[in-house]
Amino acid sequence: MADNTLLKSANVVVFLFFVLVTGYSLFSKDVIADIFRGYETYFDPARWMFLVWVLIHLLLLCFVAYQWTNDAHETVVNGVGWHFVVAALLNSLWFSLLESHHPILGFIVGILLLVSVSVIFYNLAENFAPETWAQRFLIHAPFSVWHGFTIFMAVWNAFVAFTTVRKDQFGIILHPNILHVILVYAALAFLTLSAIGYVQYKHERCDVISAWVIAFCLWAVFDHQLDPLLHWPALAAALISTIWPITPFVYHMVKYRTIHPEERERILNSTTTN
Repeated sequence: MADNTLLKSANVVVFLFFVLVTGYSLFSKDVIADIFRGYETYFDPARWMFLVWVLIHLLLLCFVAYQWTNDAHETVVNGVGWHFVVAALLNSLWFSLLESHHPILGFIVGILLLVSVSVIFYNLAENFAPETWAQRFLIHAPFSVWHGFTIFMAVWNAFVAFTTVRKDQFGIILHPNILHVILVYAALAFLTLSAIGYVQYKHERCDVISAWVIAFCLWAVFDHQLDPLLHWPALAAALISTIWPITPFVYHMVKYRTIHPEERERILNSTTTN
């Protein structure tokens, strides 16, 4: 019990540190603007995308508060464990490395962050399915949003670390060359498949939240990248990532409406019993 209290207390302390670091980076001294000016790429999203951090902070605040309840105890201790502490510290370090202009180190830490959040995400999905709406929204949802956003940020950080835009003598950004176009298309394909994967991986429990976080980020890329070679493919990726996650619900709704009334009643009774 003492160890569990230490874990939950550490979650609170690290969360507060995490909010202070990311809050400073996002809202103080125009740090995000400085990062964008220092790391211009052909995969940059619009700055409003970083509003996702506000949602992540709010959901994690709910998580660290809800963890003290009996309903959350087992999932927090055995499903999340100390991985939240590790992920929050890595995320704070990642922000600091980008601010201090160490993009390659930031990319390495970003990959470690993705692994850390993935351990939580997949452990919760496989072994601690939500039994209540509170568990779904106060434990699973924070890490779903965080995981989807971390995947996008890892891809963006790869562009920051290893590519840059081409400019003329007047500082105007030129059209991307073939290599840049191929890299952007590969990134769009990977992220779109990741959004689809959230649905296919969980099947009936498809993770719409994570998929739509990626879709939100792709809309930001579409908004910011105005070159036609990048703009319209980003739109296609954003549309697919937005629409695909709801296809299972549409399929089940259509299937439900077309089955025989007696079979429909049996399904309802079975669902109620479960």
